[in-house]
Amino acid sequence: MIRVSLIVLLVLAGLSHEVRSENPSPATLLNGIVKIQAQNYLTGSSKQGSGIIVQVDQDGVVILTASHVVTGDPHPRIEFYQHAGRIHESTVVPGSELDNEQDGLALLRVSPSDRVPFDIQVLPLSPSSGDLVTGEAVSVLSLPRGVNDWTVLHGSLVARRGREIIVDVRGSEGSSGGAIVRGGKMIGVVQRLDEFLRGNSAQSVQDFLVGLGIRVVIQMLPPTMTGADGAPMILVPGGEFVMGSDDRSFSGVSPAHRVYLDAFYMDQFEVTTARYHQFMEKTGHAPPHDRYWKVGGILGVGKVAASEKYPQLPVVNVTWEEADQYCRWAGKRLPTEAEWEKAARGNDGRAYPWGNEPLSAERTSKFLSYGDSPNHYEWMKPIGSYPGGKSPYGIDDLAGSVREWVADWFDELYYAESPRSNPQGPLVGRAGTFSSGHDKVVRGGDRAYDFTFLSVYRQYAHVSHGFRWDIGFRCAQNPS
Repeated sequence: MIRVSLIVLLVLAGLSHEVRSENPSPATLLNGIVKIQAQNYLTGSSKQGSGIIVQVDQDGVVILTASHVVTGDPHPRIEFYQHAGRIHESTVVPGSELDNEQDGLALLRVSPSDRVPFDIQVLPLSPSSGDLVTGEAVSVLSLPRGVNDWTVLHGSLVARRGREIIVDVRGSEGSSGGAIVRGGKMIGVVQRLDEFLRGNSAQSVQDFLVGLGIRVVIQMLPPTMTGADGAPMILVPGGEFVMGSDDRSFSGVSPAHRVYLDAFYMDQFEVTTARYHQFMEKTGHAPPHDRYWKVGGILGVGKVAASEKYPQLPVVNVTWEEADQYCRWAGKRLPTEAEWEKAARGNDGRAYPWGNEPLSAERTSKFLSYGDSPNHYEWMKPIGSYPGGKSPYGIDDLAGSVREWVADWFDELYYAESPRSNPQGPLVGRAGTFSSGHDKVVRGGDRAYDFTFLSVYRQYAHVSHGFRWDIGFRCAQNPS
């Protein structure tokens, strides 16, 4: 590769809020970069370039690149990071500046029907360029021609001329359309490799993106956060996953269908007796419907409260309404059924949090938590005690521990008619084989019932004003 100067386009576009997080290293951003191969059918020439994922939604993936990379090809071929060799056909979005090969921009869309990989990300874009300093370190994320692999190229800022900047770095033809990053954020897009060629203004880039309806992320969401109740929470990234199953071993979970969910946070653990006791103290709420809690209210006398003797056990014997009240008090909400399943299943279609392998004798013994004591708190285990129930995102006890309330009413026919994007469940319950019509969905469970209760699928529903010694809950929260 030769040493060249890269003209970049400052990208300014943003959301209504920003979430603070640690700056990721450039290498962790590579799954936001794609390889583009295009054939100019007017001239017969071929070209390789790079592209940047700027939007992922129920309609697929939107990719930003330099227009000269795709000129003459209405359907450039795309390869995603860590999925090299698998070709996806894209379509050039109307409004792309194809008549401006000098410094124009183009958008491409890959349809969700083309089985877009789940492990991709939207690159965060810097909302400001006023603090750029000549000589500071920057990186270029792209696929230089000849290297044939996703590459992080390191260099420095040479000059900033108005809204145009020049970066000194090693590159080649394939770098066109790649991302310029600093401090974990993208500060520009590689436009051309010719020295001292001028790039578009930041305002023109912003107008291009926003004018075509692209809502761009200005900051990556932190992978973890702490809820208002002090509970650790884990990010479940936005994107599609397969919900349900056509496997007849699991009843009431068909048809399998693709669902798009926005990003959300989920409690890493089920709500504990200690956290529920905190909720009682702050609000004056009555204790769970459980003889192992103090009688007579918060200051009553009697047996030692479960929250004091067993502080790290999941709270149980609470109704759906009480679980909902707790989550709202904590500034959260109950997860939807779709969110719970994605949190447990990940994006690879697994049947259990640990994968698709049948339940082995060794794994079974780790999930059997029942004992002979009539006190259910004696056989339950503290949160985090079931490593086999940890999901691909690192969320604990989604199998093996207690069952959990979710937000949805139960309707065994809902899967066939649910929306593809962010389903919230039916408006009302529907009576059926497993439901009275007044039931809320319950997810997860213990091996003592049946192996299906360890799966990621729906198995059970319970009347919303009822409670059980084996039903607890955890909360979810929107990034905002």
